[in-house]
Amino acid sequence: DADGAEEGEQSLYERLDSELQELRETTQDHQMCDVGSALTPVVSASQAIAEFDGINFEMKIAKTLPEVRGEARILQEAMSNLMDNALKYSQLKQRQEGQASVLLKVSKLAKSRVPKGSEAGVVIMVEDDGPGVEEDELSELCVRGFRGKASLESGTPGSGLGLHIVQELVSVMGGKLSFARAHEDGGLRVKMTLLRPGKAPSREQPGTGGKGNTKPKAVKAKPKA
Repeated sequence: DADGAEEGEQSLYERLDSELQELRETTQDHQMCDVGSALTPVVSASQAIAEFDGINFEMKIAKTLPEVRGEARILQEAMSNLMDNALKYSQLKQRQEGQASVLLKVSKLAKSRVPKGSEAGVVIMVEDDGPGVEEDELSELCVRGFRGKASLESGTPGSGLGLHIVQELVSVMGGKLSFARAHEDGGLRVKMTLLRPGKAPSREQPGTGGKGNTKPKAVKAKPKA
């Protein structure tokens, strides 16, 4: 019944909040993640799904990427949700027009875009050619339980939690998530920006007066009379 469904949903939300809070408390700021290695199992799984479903899966992954703040398991969970989402919704177009494609692009963040306090970054972009969302829905995509008009009209199963979870996981890693329509006809483009924190300035040694480790001048001993 409706009451039972509402209680089940509330229980799910409480469990999700608890797990995310635990992640925030146990993830250390100094932990670093090798993006390429972390993405390998996610890419392999996505390739298998795309091949099975006849989806054109294109990858553009830079050979050298800087490490970023976070843990591999958190990035893998976030990316698994993003890729599942893209593959699922791209299939809607496939059913309608007989084609579907998903693009995964991973690149180094341009130096001009690296914010103050960070020394490098990585941009992960996932793009699908599914129905996408309306412009006025983009800001709602990470709201817990939200589902877009196209998603509801297509009858695609879902809980409206996927992108909410992704945003929370990216936040734990100190990153940012942004959304845009992939093209005029729809589609969704998701960009995840992850950063490598800058090195903390070395502390001054006591008594140096902020001028580094200046050695005291040697005092010459006076000759004995």
